[in-house]
Amino acid sequence: MFKTQQNIQAHIPELETLFQKYDLSVEPLIQLKSNVENFKVRVPLIGAFSAGKSSLINTLIQKKLLCVEIDPASNLATEISFSEDEVIKGFKANNFVKNLTAQELKDQEFLDLMPDGHIEVQLNQAFLQSLPHLCLADLPGLDSKSDAHMQAIHHYLGRSLAYVITVSSEEGTLKDSIKKFLQELALHKAPVVVIITKNDKKTPEEIVAIKSQITEQVRSLLPEGNYLDVVSVSSKKKDIAEAVETFQKLENLSETRFKETVVPQFNRILDDIASHLTILLNQEDLDTEELKEKKQQLIDETENFKQKLSIEYQKMKEQVPSVLNNVVDHIRNRLLGETDQYATALIGQNNIESDLSYSVRMALTEGMDRYFKPLVDKYIHRIETDLPSLIVNQNFHFEQENTGSAVFDLGLTGITGILTFVLKRFPLAAMILPVVTSIFKAFVSDHNRDQQRAEQKEAARDHVRGKIIPQVVEQVKSNLDSILQEQLHIFNQQVEDQINNKVTQAQHSISVLEEQLKKNTEERAVLHATYQSDLTIIQNMQQQLES
Repeated sequence: MFKTQQNIQAHIPELETLFQKYDLSVEPLIQLKSNVENFKVRVPLIGAFSAGKSSLINTLIQKKLLCVEIDPASNLATEISFSEDEVIKGFKANNFVKNLTAQELKDQEFLDLMPDGHIEVQLNQAFLQSLPHLCLADLPGLDSKSDAHMQAIHHYLGRSLAYVITVSSEEGTLKDSIKKFLQELALHKAPVVVIITKNDKKTPEEIVAIKSQITEQVRSLLPEGNYLDVVSVSSKKKDIAEAVETFQKLENLSETRFKETVVPQFNRILDDIASHLTILLNQEDLDTEELKEKKQQLIDETENFKQKLSIEYQKMKEQVPSVLNNVVDHIRNRLLGETDQYATALIGQNNIESDLSYSVRMALTEGMDRYFKPLVDKYIHRIETDLPSLIVNQNFHFEQENTGSAVFDLGLTGITGILTFVLKRFPLAAMILPVVTSIFKAFVSDHNRDQQRAEQKEAARDHVRGKIIPQVVEQVKSNLDSILQEQLHIFNQQVEDQINNKVTQAQHSISVLEEQLKKNTEERAVLHATYQSDLTIIQNMQQQLES
């Protein structure tokens, strides 16, 4: 465990005692305890089909765990991590289905988990033990199934430390599918490591040249700071030292992710009890009547805030049609700019479904970042100015990395979370495939191959501009509208729930203080000393964490 992780874990029993002592909800502590003890971040390994991912993992863990002659039709993501107790579990739609044997995994006997399942493997193995906070995810090859890009993005984007891209030395360069994937990762500012496999197929001089070329390609595709490294390995010769070192560097980086995610959760819990104790200390020396006024003030402010929240939520909803049009226009313009590319593919009777899906995803991501994210940010900023004063005080210093909010803990509801939500719900393949298939057949039947090339190209352009793009865009718009509305509703409900929790806690604190004021002077003095002592304990925890 990290030092910070050990520190928090050591404080949890004491916090449990304090929360029970003051009759506060222990649910946040239960969640914190699980997050501290089980903290792991995923490191997806992805590459073109037969790039050597599975062989590399088998060599790293010194076990022929994964099948290296994969059937693309039945391949599922396989997540591998360390555990003293070894187990292989199959999941479908993130729900546990069954335990598997090592042979069943190797034989890919999990058709009952298709198409949205995944495998979790826990092994008691030295290499994995050296990476206690990492979970390696072997993903389907980018060329092996049409939704591999989507799976790698929307299942792993918000939960990953970095992506490991495997490239065969036999390719010697980045394939188009890898370049496109890196361009998607660039939009999300996801860190990337490239591992060149099968270096036994090339001379050392050739490997140096390949490394140099791929490094240049990766740097040109990723934002500064998102390129981490390019290394090479040979699973056949068990020459994996560079890969081992790379994964160790990722393990070291995982502490930063822990501090970004779990530490703020710990701070919020400390804030909750510190706020409670601050009210009980009654430093303003309020009497019973003044406390009643405070209670009423909290009720009035909360009611006013909820009215403000409702108004702001309605304003945000009213802007969705404009945002939707801007996002859809952004997608349409990108597709129109690629008309010639799709027309050429039509003439050659080539599949354009994959290229269309890629362009829609890229434009959707850009459009959401440009038009939808500012809408959410403005909403947060406006409602923060009207928060009930009694639930926001000097003890509260909430963190929210994704939205920039200083108050609301909204998890992954920043642009990363919004996009993850949208991409998960966005039936891209179901939208595009029927459109492309029907229009492609119509084009082939209407335009025989004996036409002049120029006439055929113009006819294909007309087909793309007049039929394919309008129908794809219409499908995108109709699906995206309901998804955005649903996301805003969930977002607003999260804000309401957090405010309700804070108000309930503040009311509880005031009620306890009212009961305290009924006691005699000596009893109140004893309670006051206890509160001060417990607040000092909390403040010491905060100071230890900061140091």
